[in-house]
Amino acid sequence: MTSDTNKFHGVVIATGAFDLKHEPNIPGLADFKSRHPEVVSHSKDFKNPAEFEIKRVLIVGNAASGFDISRQILPLARNVNVSTRTSQVNLCDRNITRRPEILQFKSGKKLAIYFHGNSIERNIHMVIFCTDFKYTVPFLYSRVKSKMDGQWHTKDIQMYEDGFTIPGLYKHLFYIKDASLAFVGLTKMGAAFRTAEAQSAVAARVFARRLKLPSNQDMKEWEDKARADWECKVRRKLVSSETFHALPDPHDKEYILELEMLAKSATGANLLLPPTWTNAMQYARDKRMRLR
Repeated sequence: MTSDTNKFHGVVIATGAFDLKHEPNIPGLADFKSRHPEVVSHSKDFKNPAEFEIKRVLIVGNAASGFDISRQILPLARNVNVSTRTSQVNLCDRNITRRPEILQFKSGKKLAIYFHGNSIERNIHMVIFCTDFKYTVPFLYSRVKSKMDGQWHTKDIQMYEDGFTIPGLYKHLFYIKDASLAFVGLTKMGAAFRTAEAQSAVAARVFARRLKLPSNQDMKEWEDKARADWECKVRRKLVSSETFHALPDPHDKEYILELEMLAKSATGANLLLPPTWTNAMQYARDKRMRLR
């Protein structure tokens, strides 16, 4: 196996936000899976609703994948249950049974799933976790120099561990220590493609030196404030601990419009117009439940 080394003026990480499957750390789940691996799956593994025909199914989570999967399997499954952290979410059909958050899995002679509120389910055939993904960029390394015994040594250190955030970014996009590295498509829970297009427009202008970013200190102050605000919401249980890069309605719209203005401030002639938030997009969003 051979490798090549090349140098570039700009690097874009566009590996997406849906790579490494995440399952919550629920007591008993690991043992449950080891004894009954055919019972537990993740939304990333979902292929065909026919696999759930005449099954009693528990879906954990009701974001986009949980909503869509529950709708697809409902006509075929014997029973569909959806477990959510809060009761203030819309299920796709009144024939779906709402379940509270899971407390524990037990895997003795009979399967048992315990929920908040002292309810128990013993007749589940399939469990589908629709519980998000972790970011993973195992190929990103930072080269560190150190002096030992009067000689300089270099060592490559992996920049990020797998997790729910990519620290050190400005506007969820530029690596603050070196803005020639950009992450496009990192945000979740919003208009993903339009957001990535808007990010790309800004990154292209920065790489072309037609748009100047703030100082490293100012960019760091932006991230510190964004994280402090988010951590406050996590402590107040207004958002979950996996949502720093999430842009739910209307934050994705605000972010796209912010990037549009930033891209329009670039210097130079004959630049392509950056993406914006259109009336058609707003109409579709306002009618999304009916359209679904």
